Amino acid sequence: MAMRLALKFGYDGRKFHGFVRQPGQRTVECDIMDALQNLRILAPFASPRTIRYGAASRTDAGVSAIGNAIAFDTSFRRDALLPALNARLEDIWFHSTAAVLDGFWPRQAQMRWYRYHLSTNEIGDLDALRLALRLFTGRHDFSNFCRAEGRTAIRTIRKLRVRKSGPFITVDLFSQGFLWNIVRRIMGAALAVSCGELRQAEVRRALDEPGRKADLGLAPPEPLILMDVAYEGVDFVRDGKAIELARRRLERKRSEAIGTLLLASYLLPTGKSP
Repeated sequence: MAMRLALKFGYDGRKFHGFVRQPGQRTVECDIMDALQNLRILAPFASPRTIRYGAASRTDAGVSAIGNAIAFDTSFRRDALLPALNARLEDIWFHSTAAVLDGFWPRQAQMRWYRYHLSTNEIGDLDALRLALRLFTGRHDFSNFCRAEGRTAIRTIRKLRVRKSGPFITVDLFSQGFLWNIVRRIMGAALAVSCGELRQAEVRRALDEPGRKADLGLAPPEPLILMDVAYEGVDFVRDGKAIELARRRLERKRSEAIGTLLLASYLLPTGKSP
């Protein structure tokens, strides 16, 4: 008997040309569709609509995730689903499931949480960065800070938090709904203020006068992570084995990154030839 399941998952966005399916491009959704077809959850060449598939957030190329969500109808055994999906996927890891009501759609989230990472040498004046970011909290018309694609650009940033986390300064943004590029454009403008390239008054004007076109910069996608998507009354059950598998995969990536950093260190101006 078919049931409706919601699944949470993460991915390394650097490996994909964004989330949404695109012809001739490797995307997160393309890989997920391939895995669902391989498991016969989705019939070959069938539309995802046949299983009422839906996704919570469509991240940009280069943007990673820890807690994105999808939902679909399936008769596949729930306890076997995550291992089966993870065995067929690279750079994507499913870690949690929830049985949901028939009318559940992932886009209808209660809250979304994004985190942007900054190294300290990217920031000019940290206090200026904080003050600039504070301008974006609350309800605004973000026309100058997003690609609305026909939707309203009025959004509410319910909470914004800046703090030091290990070697990074992290910026956490919480909203029920984000628009394409909105976090990266917010960060681009705030970073420019911190480095003295923009004045806070220019940022405030771009928010207060959305009809007056302004481009205040676009921060890189790689430091951005979708941390979580929350739903009222939905309890996701985390799979310990799936979490451990994801940790092992990421540990290999960390080891590769350390090796790359070591080699790159010999190219720095202060390095000495053998």
